[in-house]
Amino acid sequence: MADADFPSVKAEEPVVAALSGSAAQSVAARLRAAVEAVSGRIVFTTSFGIEDQLIAHHIFTERLPIEVVTLDTGRLFPSTYKVWQETEERYGVRIRAFYPDAQAVAAMVADAGINGFYYSKDARLSCCEVRKVEPLRRALTGASAWITGLRADQSQHRSDISFVSWDAERALVKIAPLFDRSRDDVAAACAELNIPINELHAKGFLSIADEDTGAYKAWLGRDQQAQPGVHENDQAAHFRNFIDCVISRKKEALHAPIEEGHISAGLMHLANASYRLGRTIHFDPEKQEAIGDAEANAMLRDEPRGYRKPFAVPEKV
Repeated sequence: MADADFPSVKAEEPVVAALSGSAAQSVAARLRAAVEAVSGRIVFTTSFGIEDQLIAHHIFTERLPIEVVTLDTGRLFPSTYKVWQETEERYGVRIRAFYPDAQAVAAMVADAGINGFYYSKDARLSCCEVRKVEPLRRALTGASAWITGLRADQSQHRSDISFVSWDAERALVKIAPLFDRSRDDVAAACAELNIPINELHAKGFLSIADEDTGAYKAWLGRDQQAQPGVHENDQAAHFRNFIDCVISRKKEALHAPIEEGHISAGLMHLANASYRLGRTIHFDPEKQEAIGDAEANAMLRDEPRGYRKPFAVPEKV
């Protein structure tokens, strides 16, 4: 049957039903099914994290007509630019970047300061709107479908993610080809296919954001379920769940084993030190120390005054 014999399908609710039957397929097959089902522009937004790298690999190697774009907030980690370059060179492509509006950034910095997001929730919301939400809005303008690297087991907040859904706010189809894959599944696939990976993952980063988000994601505030207009990060969800369980004294509500509680406690201490020092702290999980920051390490070691008490496993939780 010729392509002309197929009816034109608009990217709306019926496409969700049509694609749902492709959920049992491989990642590559799911992407091909999306291309076949969606009439119109399909956009994949990458932050160059491990999940996004696996999806990009299949898009590039199969030469699928899917636009791969990224949001360059102006505050990305150097290693992110490195893997960006490696990805373009590996697949012979150019990945389009959407940048914050220069005038909006200038106005924000003039009002709140270069690192104003440390000091108030309103400043953090403003930073996220200017550097992420507005560029994302432009990237998705006119798109019929949006592909993301979300997985259902990344956090409790994402546990109900499905392969395909209808995003009513943006009026487009939202596709998560890795929705049912585990972290180990993704890592194994990337290793087997020799896919370029951001070196931050080896340093304990579960997700790749920018330096701004990395600095304050552990203390976004319990009244903010996610960065507005984007996705909630893994560490913030884990931290919030840990604090909720401490307050409620309900151990059974933990999303992770109690043995991993030190991760949240560590994030809290790092965030506190970062706030007090007014700068980003880069932490080496293997050496258990701040990288090149003697003042931060002194605070984490409780020097010279009582910054915090030594950690002790509680008798009851």
